[in-house]
Amino acid sequence: MVKKILIVDDDPDFREMNQAVLENNGYAVLTAGNSKDGISLIKNQKPDLVMLDVMMTTDVEGFNAVEEIRGLPGGKDLPIIMITSFDKHHKTAWTEKPDRDWVDVENYLSKPVAPDALIAEVEKHLKQ
Repeated sequence: MVKKILIVDDDPDFREMNQAVLENNGYAVLTAGNSKDGISLIKNQKPDLVMLDVMMTTDVEGFNAVEEIRGLPGGKDLPIIMITSFDKHHKTAWTEKPDRDWVDVENYLSKPVAPDALIAEVEKHLKQ
């Protein structure tokens, strides 16, 4: 069965580039430009993994969306990988590691994400 991945990011270029990488590796990809649409897709399409932007120029930031996703039916077990461009905007490395007491996600990746690193991260969480 083909695994479904949801990319939630307000940057259309990021969504399109990573959608192509994932589809070329055999995944079905859903995309959303904001957390509200992403949460709707989670409810209706039941993806196997979510890639979620940390900071978006929309009403609901990624960190807030995680709380809402975890409250959905099946949301507790849905792998979430947070994606951030913090490094690029703040000229300092994003050093956060997943701390489930702070934000319940599997990992953080910095933009831009190298295709090989993206596929390795996705495969790691879909095989668990």
